[in-house]
Amino acid sequence: MTPAGVYKLIQRGKLDAVRFSARKTRVGQEALDAYIAQHQATVQQFRDGAPRGDSRVLRERFLKQTGRTPEQWLAAWKRDDIADTAENGQLLVRAVALREDTGAPAPGGDLSLRPVRPS
Repeated sequence: MTPAGVYKLIQRGKLDAVRFSARKTRVGQEALDAYIAQHQATVQQFRDGAPRGDSRVLRERFLKQTGRTPEQWLAAWKRDDIADTAENGQLLVRAVALREDTGAPAPGGDLSLRPVRPS
């Protein structure tokens, strides 16, 4: 995720962080691990309950419902062009699952939920 995406999660109350000053905000390891675990579980839950079949068919359904491919939808979400609603949260999970199913990278960067640690 981009720094802007992380700040958006913090502002929306979806990721716990401590603000030390106007230029210094820290996300604790426990908060990051909890966020990652929650969203990985959501993706797995979607996959477990998703209709079985050809991923091409599932991608076509997504396109018909949203007017965008999963990759296009994820790019729009990342740009904050899509409202933060419960329905769109479910679409986010579907888009990520469909993108990962094909192995296609997200346009404009990776939206996977892996921690980035400084080297």
